[in-house]
Amino acid sequence: MRRLLLVDDEPSVVNALKKALRPFRDRWEIETAEGGRAALDVLGQHRFDAVVSDARMPDVDGEAVLEFTRKQHPTTVRLVLSGQVDSKTGHRLASVAHQFLSKPSTGEAILTAVEECCCLGETLADPRVRGLVTSIGKLPVGPRVYHRVSALIDSPTSSAEEVAEVIEQDAALCTSVLRFVSSAFFGLPRAVTNMKQAVAAIGFERVRELVLSSEVFSAPDPLGVMAHLERCGLQRARLARLIAEGSPMTNLVGEAALLSDLGIYALSLRRPDIYAPILSAFRAGEGSLSELEHAAFGCSHAQVAAVLLGLWGLPQTVVNAVNWHHDLPTGSAGLDTRTVLALAVGLEDDARRPAPARTAALEALATQLEVGARLPLFKNFAKQQFGNEVRS
Repeated sequence: MRRLLLVDDEPSVVNALKKALRPFRDRWEIETAEGGRAALDVLGQHRFDAVVSDARMPDVDGEAVLEFTRKQHPTTVRLVLSGQVDSKTGHRLASVAHQFLSKPSTGEAILTAVEECCCLGETLADPRVRGLVTSIGKLPVGPRVYHRVSALIDSPTSSAEEVAEVIEQDAALCTSVLRFVSSAFFGLPRAVTNMKQAVAAIGFERVRELVLSSEVFSAPDPLGVMAHLERCGLQRARLARLIAEGSPMTNLVGEAALLSDLGIYALSLRRPDIYAPILSAFRAGEGSLSELEHAAFGCSHAQVAAVLLGLWGLPQTVVNAVNWHHDLPTGSAGLDTRTVLALAVGLEDDARRPAPARTAALEALATQLEVGARLPLFKNFAKQQFGNEVRS
């Protein structure tokens, strides 16, 4: 039996959640805490396998509860549940939470997300995958400027000047970001010549993504895949943000989409002699990329990316979404970063190679996530972005 702690300052919400999770009591022992302070008292005395907390509470908020959990019980899965935060606050909460769930969520959706995050821990601890990642050696240590820029953007008092100054301290990174902003990808009416203009032209969140992309995709590229993966990541981020539009996870899913194929880049750097035949076989239709990678390395590019991003300190919500981005969620999952990215990747694949079974599955998923009415918009956007390309 695993143990789950539910935290909310409203007794009616706590009772409703506990009632919704009653069908799962054969797998989970469920306890509750009314308010953040009560949660800290319970967590100071007991360990739980997972904690699901509301974000906004008057005494001690959800961020403090999950941060306390992270320090006291680092292996405990942490989820935040709220419908009253903006995307900036959501990004900050993601630094202490494994997953961000919209409120209200069904009991099944909560347990599905919790159990997938538990499985993520197994991936991140897998010695085969960690050994492969730590032996890569050529990738940058981690996106340092991204973390500094993120801290600024997530601050309520940040300014465009401050963000621009941080990026300008790295000349190569600044040049790369300005090149993207001035490219046809953003379709601006005139060239952008300095970072302050760039921040003003495309906004904090797009700049954050470009900094992340430019830092991550900066190592040698023996198989020539980097430019394609980076461009596709930016296109996929656009589609994912469109699906999640209006939710607190919009920017998080953009980052996850941007980095979802990082594992392809990493494996091609580590063993180009092995990965070149894998790409050739995949393009020839001899199997899925994940199947071919498992046969050669014992793991997939999604797992490699998840471990790498975990080592780099990316938000766990992003790590979880990247780990599962090729797997459609179960029929009980709700709208979250992981499910939005899976829908985006599925729509991308269907735009490139339509398949009736996959199309039907994606339509069912969109309905399940309550975005079915907007599915024609998503399909049209995916076709515009990816319809004339063959996935690498």
